[in-house]
Amino acid sequence: LDPRGGFRGTMVGETAGGRAGVDQRRDQSRDESFEETIRMLYSSQHTGKALRHAAEQRTMTMQHMAMYLDRLLRHADPAASQHFRSFWRNVPVIHVAGTKGKGSTCAFTESILRHGFSRRTGLFTSPHLVSVTERFRVNGQPVAQAVFINAFWQVWDALHRADADQPQEASLGDGSAEDGGPVPTSALPAVPGYFRLLTLLGMWIFALENVDVVIMEVGQGGRFDATNILGTNGYGRLVATGCTALDLDHTQVLGNTLAEIAWEKGGVYKQSAPSLTIPQPKSAARVLLECARAARQRDAGGAVASEEPGSPSTANLIVVPPLEPHTVSLGSLSADFQLYNAALASALALIAEGRPPPTGTTSLQDDLFVQDLEEGSSYGDERDLRAVQVRGWLDSHSEVLVGLSKAQWPGRCHTISGGPSRPGLRWHLDAAHTPLSMKACVRWFQATATPTARKVLLFNCSHEKNVVALFRVLQHMAFDLVVFTPAKDARPSRVTVPSAEELLAAESHKSDVSAARDEVQFLGEVQSEERESKRPRPSPTLPSSIGSSAPAQQSREESLQTCWQAVLATVWLSLSKSMPVTSGPQMVFVSPDLDTALKEALIRGEKASTLGALSSSQAADQALAGELEVLVTGSVYLVGGVLGCLESPATSSASE
Repeated sequence: LDPRGGFRGTMVGETAGGRAGVDQRRDQSRDESFEETIRMLYSSQHTGKALRHAAEQRTMTMQHMAMYLDRLLRHADPAASQHFRSFWRNVPVIHVAGTKGKGSTCAFTESILRHGFSRRTGLFTSPHLVSVTERFRVNGQPVAQAVFINAFWQVWDALHRADADQPQEASLGDGSAEDGGPVPTSALPAVPGYFRLLTLLGMWIFALENVDVVIMEVGQGGRFDATNILGTNGYGRLVATGCTALDLDHTQVLGNTLAEIAWEKGGVYKQSAPSLTIPQPKSAARVLLECARAARQRDAGGAVASEEPGSPSTANLIVVPPLEPHTVSLGSLSADFQLYNAALASALALIAEGRPPPTGTTSLQDDLFVQDLEEGSSYGDERDLRAVQVRGWLDSHSEVLVGLSKAQWPGRCHTISGGPSRPGLRWHLDAAHTPLSMKACVRWFQATATPTARKVLLFNCSHEKNVVALFRVLQHMAFDLVVFTPAKDARPSRVTVPSAEELLAAESHKSDVSAARDEVQFLGEVQSEERESKRPRPSPTLPSSIGSSAPAQQSREESLQTCWQAVLATVWLSLSKSMPVTSGPQMVFVSPDLDTALKEALIRGEKASTLGALSSSQAADQALAGELEVLVTGSVYLVGGVLGCLESPATSSASE
């Protein structure tokens, strides 16, 4: 066993004449620095035609993952492969899907198992905020860079050796997620796409680290997500599956209704493990119940083992109501909506420990479910739908209470103070990016921000999101300054950047877009004094893509049409004219990059009510006075970028 955590036995076909215990096929001259390893990892990201092709092949994810695992295990170090197989045959796995709260629920679950039950935990989540190593946590800590590097090259090299041997490989798997013809492995590239590769790495790392239990967060959807390989083909002893709050997100891929999204998420439910969820809208709850029922009947005979009625192993779907307010400590994740995630996590952890919570009968007509337009519909046979008994069900589980009280999850309702040099400054970071999560974010910000302080909004989001719905929530608050900025990183998208007119028309909003567009201000433009003297304005330097901070020289007119942040600013200004909330003149800016946005947010935000468009060169040396609350939201990539910039000595406390 390598000191860094990796196996270093001889490779397949290696002669005894090689150096004992050293991988002779590992290129000793290769640059294996962390930076080079990350560069190679990112080379697996699909763009353009490759991204569209990957999307078309989404329903074949399980077959492709099985093929890549087969390749990996047949061409990796024999000792490591043998250990991997043994580990994944036995390790208990908790799998969590959902639209909102997946990460928090996984963090709660991990904390309960680690602090309450003394388990050595492996936690796989996405995306990362600052470093990719955050995606693989062992005992609550991101995996060490040395372990990550070693695991990456083991997997990378094995997959490339397999690719060289492709003509000898047989066809494996089915042609689609359900049925179809065989798919030749030669049709697959040597290395899978980015998230599939990360999933393989997570499985490899947790095996090397010999964790006691694995908690896996779904990447996108569930039914066709790479993590859904767990619990199948001997990969993990699935002990519980959960679905957090559902909302409209990734609609271009998962569907435009909650029912369609629920079908995707409910695909993680399997016959071998209890299926859990929290109270959901009825349209989604009905589909989740059907998914859970189908999973229970997925064995060869369509029958379920005879056990005590209503037990977690026989109930089709278990509904976990939120914990009661003020009855438990939730560590740094103390926002009110976390009571749902904490309850689901508690039930998942207890079931994993063989101590399931008490359940009683319920119905989709009960108040457990959010009312919607389908209230009067028939939901069929619900005799196996169960609900956790709400009151006092954690009183006898001190282990759970300890774990909940020590939970941490950065980047979600995360507050960072300005420190001794700027005592009046506070950053509020939350990665909300759906209407439901944005409402929760706004409630949290209103509860934590000082009412009399100046308020700044720093925003970015994917152009796939319903920005009109997000802005209608945010504009119920009064901001003195709004800055739209690209993040330092972003997920590739196959969706064309829409115009402001298209976004507003999709939500039936009628507004004079041209007037709003004229009000957009670019950081880096000539300032007001020069405008009054009618000097020619230089073209603003702006990124043309959503995530890149690499500048592209464009005219103002071109930037207003093609720069995503300029589109956001135009939509914001168009909507703001019909919103009742105002706090004097509101300044709205587009920033060329995140560093500029952070600096200008402080300078202009502090002086927003008096100084207008003051340049940073004029005000950079002025000391901040009074209180300033900065809300960073809309994108996990933006939150991660800001966290990366806000290094200590700032003090932080998270309260997702």
